[in-house]
Amino acid sequence: MHLPSRRVSRASTLVKRLSWLAVPVIAFAGLVYPWLGLGVLVIMAALVISALFRGKAWCGQVCPHGSLFDVLLVRFSPNRNIPRFLSSPAFRWGFFAWFMAMLGWRLYGVFRPGLDWGLWERLGRAFVIQYLVFPTAVGTLLALTLNSRAWCAFCPMGTIQEVLYRLGLRLGLNRRTDRRLSWRAGGACSRCGLCGRVCPIGLQPYRGLDSGEGTLHEQCLRCWTCVRSCPSQALEANLGPGPLSEGTSSRKGRPPVLDSGGIGRDP
Repeated sequence: MHLPSRRVSRASTLVKRLSWLAVPVIAFAGLVYPWLGLGVLVIMAALVISALFRGKAWCGQVCPHGSLFDVLLVRFSPNRNIPRFLSSPAFRWGFFAWFMAMLGWRLYGVFRPGLDWGLWERLGRAFVIQYLVFPTAVGTLLALTLNSRAWCAFCPMGTIQEVLYRLGLRLGLNRRTDRRLSWRAGGACSRCGLCGRVCPIGLQPYRGLDSGEGTLHEQCLRCWTCVRSCPSQALEANLGPGPLSEGTSSRKGRPPVLDSGGIGRDP
């Protein structure tokens, strides 16, 4: 059976297909019109609120840079496997600390007394530079040399979204608003691994699913490319409560696995 490559389309909505247009507006037009950088504050507020209720759904469905990576740069990316160290807690939190230190330094320059131009213009310019240098420049370089979503493995905003999502779990904010990955009733997993091959950040959904209410890896972007690409239609994303997965496997609740003869057997 022919299996789609990792370049399978991930732009499933109009917003996802067009939101990348915000990147050149903020990152490049913002150099001429610094007030455009204030749009970053709107983006940050939106993803913070979204994270409490739907985890990293912003990353997979709305994020302008995610759209840039999935709609445009994926066509030119070698799409190699993302090195594990990039998503390790040590690297991610280390980069987060450095990123925030750089942002803090820029904001210190914004509020430094004695400057003779407007506060809001200075603030906008600070965010334009931060937006241009990190997710745009670094993310594009990684997309063209490694993987279209390599930046997302350690994106500081993605890291903080995971923390906020866990807070949302504790407060019960996302038990009825977030989708969980689960086995489709009557579906039969063929263990082809395609869901892992098309996952933008290299998760292996079929290895981490649990039983009952479904489960979800905390780094999942909720793009649901795995669901749309499954040749056996064995996966689905449903609203409702369910545990977070750390990527471990569970035999309980799995559907039959089809062997080469098409006969169901237990995994």
